Amino acid sequence: MKINLTNNSILSTHFLNYQEKLKTNNKLISTNLNELEIKNLYNKKYHLTEFDIYKYITAYDLIIDSLGCEKYSLTEGITANKNKYNNILIDLFYKNISPQIIRQYSLSIVFGIKQVKYGEIQDLTPLDIKKYKLESPFNLISDFDEGTHFDIEYWDDDDTYSQWFQEYKEYKSQFGNYAGNSYTYYIFKLLLKLYLTEVYLFNYNGNIVTYKELGNLYNNYIFNRPDPQSIKPITKWVIDQGIFRVKYSCIKVVDPSDIKFLTLSDLKLYLIDTSKISNCINTYDTLVEKTLDSFWDYDQALQNRIFIQENKN
Repeated sequence: MKINLTNNSILSTHFLNYQEKLKTNNKLISTNLNELEIKNLYNKKYHLTEFDIYKYITAYDLIIDSLGCEKYSLTEGITANKNKYNNILIDLFYKNISPQIIRQYSLSIVFGIKQVKYGEIQDLTPLDIKKYKLESPFNLISDFDEGTHFDIEYWDDDDTYSQWFQEYKEYKSQFGNYAGNSYTYYIFKLLLKLYLTEVYLFNYNGNIVTYKELGNLYNNYIFNRPDPQSIKPITKWVIDQGIFRVKYSCIKVVDPSDIKFLTLSDLKLYLIDTSKISNCINTYDTLVEKTLDSFWDYDQALQNRIFIQENKN
């Protein structure tokens, strides 16, 4: 395997760790998987390189140790062999999920799920998918009371079940069962909360912003200063603006209002200031709501994809 470590991807960093481990120990070891379980990962049906196996073991050990419980699986709900150990939960760990999955396809399509009474999440059935295929916006009008006024422009193609079905077919042809089912979705949210147990946000004039949002504010500052000589470096700009870091913790990950049409990037994250955690009232005064998109580093995912592309067999 030809390895190019010129980019700054998370995967290139882990590859260096992988090489170091092989120098000190000529075989891969795990704190949670026994030798037989590790040996099974070498089965040809999974098409895994040894580095792929290292990635899975590393992610699995750290996740299980952090959750403190072995009942969670990173493969349950993933039925295809090719996705068993290259799935959305492993890629979440390495920030390697395709932007299409994060931003383009609805949660319903990605995980094959639906919202039912009281917001409960269930797997889509074959009957649900058939219904979505056959539904049209004009069939839905009969569900409303007579006399309700409808603007025909409201029924944009993007809002129809038929559009959903087309995107569903497209997703399945490209990604298959990469994201599993409702169980996988539950673990995804659990891991997201775990990864954001301690995260630095920034107080900007009383507003709490993520690092990504702070970067957007700095870009706006640059855009509004046509004279390049007058632009301050971001470090000086941060100091002059009185911006300071605050440690926050994610306490809840909430489904967006409509999982049929909203995406992973729309997942709602609720965070609180960890320095106020001893006082319940003060803690909830610091509560902020963000979306996954405001945290997700698409540049990092791009670097990972470059690393993978450059180092294919």
